[in-house]
Amino acid sequence: MATSIIYGLYVGGVAILVTLLEFVTGMSPETSQSFGYLITVAMALGVYFGIRERRKSEWEGDATTSGGVATGTIVGLTAGVISAIFTYIYLTRINP
Repeated sequence: MATSIIYGLYVGGVAILVTLLEFVTGMSPETSQSFGYLITVAMALGVYFGIRERRKSEWEGDATTSGGVATGTIVGLTAGVISAIFTYIYLTRINP
């Protein structure tokens, strides 16, 4: 469970860094769309590595489908909550 949350925090952190990079550099909407794809790739990699790490450490190499789905869900939910909190702060305080 802790592994899933840690990888969710990583993905949320990447999303925050990309958003701040877009803001600081003043990127155009076309360039920002490319960074949106980067966040999607980061999410997929976060889920993949989260499941892989949990399989190695907690399941001793023997993963189940339901365990993988649960891990991916927790990674996604954690990243989503972190991103939602940052988005609220970003839209109300940083770039209203």
